[in-house]
Amino acid sequence: MRDDSPWITIAIPSYNRAHLLHRAVESVVGQTEDHWELWIVDDASSDDAWTIAEKASRSDTRIHATRHPRNLGLAQNFSYAAQCGIAPYVLLLAADDFLDSRFLQHVRAVVERDPHVALICARRIHQRSNGSRRYFDTPLVGRYSAGEVVARALRSGNLFGLYSSVVVQRDALIEIGGIRQDNTWAGDFEAFTKISARHPVYFEPRALAYQNVDRSTQTFAMVRDATLVSFEFATLERLLEDPAVRNSVGNKDVLRAWNRIVAIQWALRLYSLATSPFNPKGVSPPLPPKYVPRTSYWAVLLTLVRLLWYRARLTY
Repeated sequence: MRDDSPWITIAIPSYNRAHLLHRAVESVVGQTEDHWELWIVDDASSDDAWTIAEKASRSDTRIHATRHPRNLGLAQNFSYAAQCGIAPYVLLLAADDFLDSRFLQHVRAVVERDPHVALICARRIHQRSNGSRRYFDTPLVGRYSAGEVVARALRSGNLFGLYSSVVVQRDALIEIGGIRQDNTWAGDFEAFTKISARHPVYFEPRALAYQNVDRSTQTFAMVRDATLVSFEFATLERLLEDPAVRNSVGNKDVLRAWNRIVAIQWALRLYSLATSPFNPKGVSPPLPPKYVPRTSYWAVLLTLVRLLWYRARLTY
């Protein structure tokens, strides 16, 4: 690789985020590390997002813009964006998120020191529309060998972070078949878990990525109607069918992983009842019958307590 060739492809999947896309692009352009390429992938937006993307591509030769003729949806657009570019590392930056100016500088120091690391997970910050911020701090710091964090991730949830805060080795992403096009909620967790089962992972303790949090996000919509639970169940089933993942966990880890999702389901039911007590449509659907025998109410309650405790440890 030439010294001036990009070592990382940053892809921004964009749909109707014109009011925030400029901030995401500027956070890449303002990096203290220069050797990157940026792809803006517009999913047939109906606002001015494509105009912003085209303008950005004309302003810097490192920036490229492409547009789908029809809307593919969030998961398919992210999957497509992950295949853009040529660099050996990939970062999928959501159009409403943005990066600290030292993000690439710190990540490159890690990959140059240890090229075998396939995931570099930075700490993330919730950026709310009112300007307030909430810092997330994983209890994991430093390098972990292949398979070492898989059981903990299945038991506790997404230790790795979201797309916008995790840099992935392109070859490792290709090895697992890329980002699934049908996993809207947990596509990042599914991909990162499979990669961590096969390759070393590094957890960067610095707060380097900002995640937008407001009521217009897909995440909020899926929490509100509880559709995320079905994605969680399907994701765990597929992960446990993956040989590398299954070899990294024991039977107790598997049971606790199921309990975690059931606990989330009941937490969402309670949330729905508390916020919409007279709206049956606002209550999440019942548990799929095939999962009920796997757990017990006491085990779910204990798991819910663990999740709340774990969440308390993640934030300060």
